[in-house]
Amino acid sequence: MSCWGVGLSENGWMTSKSFYEWVVNVFYPWLVKNNTDFPVVLFLDSHSSHSTLLLSEFCREKKIELITLLPNATHILQPLDVGLFRPLKISWSKAVKNWKFSNKGARIRREDFGNIMATAIKELDLKIVFANAFRATGLHSLTADGIDFEKYFKNTETTND
Repeated sequence: MSCWGVGLSENGWMTSKSFYEWVVNVFYPWLVKNNTDFPVVLFLDSHSSHSTLLLSEFCREKKIELITLLPNATHILQPLDVGLFRPLKISWSKAVKNWKFSNKGARIRREDFGNIMATAIKELDLKIVFANAFRATGLHSLTADGIDFEKYFKNTETTND
């Protein structure tokens, strides 16, 4: 069983159907394969594709607790947006250049994407990248003062009301 899943939608964006299929066909089987203790918590952003009755029912049945994070709080609550995507983009760019060099400048086809992405990911020390991403957002180690709210809300006024 692969730990990869690739979805496709008409417009290229996440849909309720594609997200549900990922949870059912990739995420849940991966949990089972790795003998994960249930219940588990799956944190989600507030995208509408993540909030469906079908998904909620499946997750309830399989003991997957869904927690939807606050909208527009990526800088605090989505450590992968903060700390993974930049290193991954750099690694991807390097992997593409190497692939093109090895393939005499050929254009990348859909069937080449997975292997190139796997190469890019293998170049990253994911344990360090993830730890740094969670640390940068204040979510690791999670403490009451772990997040510097002054940094994010310095333009807001407070009143006694």
